[in-house]
Amino acid sequence: MRLNDNEKGATLLEVMGVMAVVGSIVVGLMGGISHMYTKMTLTRAHNQVTEIVKNMRAQFSSYVPSSVKASQLATLGVFNKDDVTGEKAYSVFGSEMTLSIQSHSDNPYFTFTYKNIPADSCMDLLTGDWGDDPSSGLRQISVTGDKRTTTFKWAKDLTRNEDGTTAANQGTLLPTQSDAFIACDQNGKESSLSWQYCL
Repeated sequence: MRLNDNEKGATLLEVMGVMAVVGSIVVGLMGGISHMYTKMTLTRAHNQVTEIVKNMRAQFSSYVPSSVKASQLATLGVFNKDDVTGEKAYSVFGSEMTLSIQSHSDNPYFTFTYKNIPADSCMDLLTGDWGDDPSSGLRQISVTGDKRTTTFKWAKDLTRNEDGTTAANQGTLLPTQSDAFIACDQNGKESSLSWQYCL
């Protein structure tokens, strides 16, 4: 087939230009989808931790066992049954989550840990709204990486005034963004994040 003198095909340069525009749009969409997925995962993680803490405090408010297994916690409704396989429970990140109880103290508490979460997710979870004073039941939050463990505690425990009333707390537990960045920056590797709550 022969082209008429008035017909012209697209030049290689024009085809490459169109491909570059399409490629830019695809890269932009992929970045947006990735960011949206990360935000959704963080929201699910925050909800998962909040629900587990609420369920633990409700389930063991009157009786505190010395130990519990993941399958028992799933049966009791503390862990979602879909998150437990055998004797291991898994977080929304697909990594293991553990829960241990300290029942021997005057004030029993439990430690809930997300193991091996990405550093950027660690920072967002570390600065989440977990309680702004000791009445929330939060005792401390710890970040453990390859090189160090950083623990955030209340700056001063609640004390009693001379008249027996509770004195105001003298500091906050939740870290600043810069403190969270330093704690979670474990050479770009994954960190484990632990919450301790009173029962």
